[in-house]
Amino acid sequence: VVFRSGKIANIADLAIRVKTPFQAEDRPIPTLSSYEYKGVTLYAPFEWWSNQALSGIWSNPYSMLFVAEMNRMPPQKEARPVPEAGCKVAAPIPEKWTPEQEVQWVEAFAGSKVRQREVEPKKSVDRILTRFDIETAKEEKAVGFLVVSSRDTSRRIFLYFRFSAGLHYEKSMRNIRQTAMTMEFRPFAVGKRPGVEKTVQSAASAASKIDPERQRILDSIRNYPQWTARQTRHFVILTNIKQSSALRDFERSLEENRFGYEAFFPGGEKADQVNIVRLFAERDDYLHYVTGMMINTIGVWMPAKKELAVSPLIGQTMKEQRKQMKEVISHEGFHQFIHYAVGEAPTAMWFNEGHAEFFEQMSIRNRHPRIGMTEETVKAVRAAIAKARPDFRELIGKSHQEFYSGDVERNYLLAMALTYYQWKGAIPHGKPEYARIPLRYYEAIRQHHDGEKATAEAWEEVDINRFTNDFIAFWKNDSLLEKADTFDPVKNNTREVRR
Repeated sequence: VVFRSGKIANIADLAIRVKTPFQAEDRPIPTLSSYEYKGVTLYAPFEWWSNQALSGIWSNPYSMLFVAEMNRMPPQKEARPVPEAGCKVAAPIPEKWTPEQEVQWVEAFAGSKVRQREVEPKKSVDRILTRFDIETAKEEKAVGFLVVSSRDTSRRIFLYFRFSAGLHYEKSMRNIRQTAMTMEFRPFAVGKRPGVEKTVQSAASAASKIDPERQRILDSIRNYPQWTARQTRHFVILTNIKQSSALRDFERSLEENRFGYEAFFPGGEKADQVNIVRLFAERDDYLHYVTGMMINTIGVWMPAKKELAVSPLIGQTMKEQRKQMKEVISHEGFHQFIHYAVGEAPTAMWFNEGHAEFFEQMSIRNRHPRIGMTEETVKAVRAAIAKARPDFRELIGKSHQEFYSGDVERNYLLAMALTYYQWKGAIPHGKPEYARIPLRYYEAIRQHHDGEKATAEAWEEVDINRFTNDFIAFWKNDSLLEKADTFDPVKNNTREVRR
């Protein structure tokens, strides 16, 4: 088995055409993380530099190709987050690249040492080809080719190949070199300056309503024609799903969910924020994109990247996949909504995960949200109560790490049951003081931007032991559960909750 090249990719922002690995799938470029500090958007300079350089990723089971522009020197990896102008200062543009600077750039981009740099014998009048042999783990080989235009030496394209050590090395290297030799420089489109900074090449209508930070997200699909950007009132949806009916269904779910969240939590701080959602057609694409500890998820809200990503599950019918993805959108969508509604302040796990689980049960009927509860969930809550008395003092004090350690399933279940009782059960139970807790927390977190302080304020007038007794009594009482099922918290408890 050898490395073989396949289809040609047109990379518009670099004005090049390059052959990608045989039967390779394109992989979206990871979104650039950002951080808010006193109203200023900050970026980690090294990640900003890497994101600016990278223009495309393609992979098959045996090999990967990264296409990048060697435009700026890498900053220090440990450099603290700064505004974009500071990133540019930290990553300067050399007047003339030296061999040492090229090696430094390649090592930073590849994350590994360069064993050898060698300028290839000149066999083409329009390019200078330099090969970089790069250290890798035993099961993998890596090589990079810097292709510099002889006509315009500011055009410096780096092709970084990684491939399985099981491939025939000499034949694979010969084919890889040929791929670099046949990469084609094209004229830039009229009005497009060759250059250092990326520009958005697609989804112009969506970009017109998105600030520069969000335009970076559209950058991640600019070289992938099979990815599209769809726009609704509150969302920009990046997707490679082709079924129009499924996409319309997801769009409707996103907007209906948003309507429901706002009915419970109105007046968010960033109500006009455009939300980014990435919907994957294939599970494998999602896994390549999220990586790390999130590979066991089927959906995730990534606050640093300001993006919600959702994956289908393998082994399901299309109908089952659509249903599953809509449930994930309901859950993760609340995380996204509340992140902006409270001014991007970190929220307590009991509140955030409890409401995300709560809203999974939401449906919108006649422009009104309704929250139900399945018989299976009621049985699960009763079993959890029978197993051990809930310790709500501990639950509401759990950190992110503590919530996801130990009995995670129990933490999720009790947080949801707690939220359901507060919104749907407390007033039918004659306990309106408990119904005030969620909105007291919401108001406190928006005021203080401190999750622990908000929790303390929301619960300060509540006797935890008495609350626990009332909570258990509610979940054991069929009559109260029936009353809660028909109770409309949005319509009926506004006066009680906000008093």
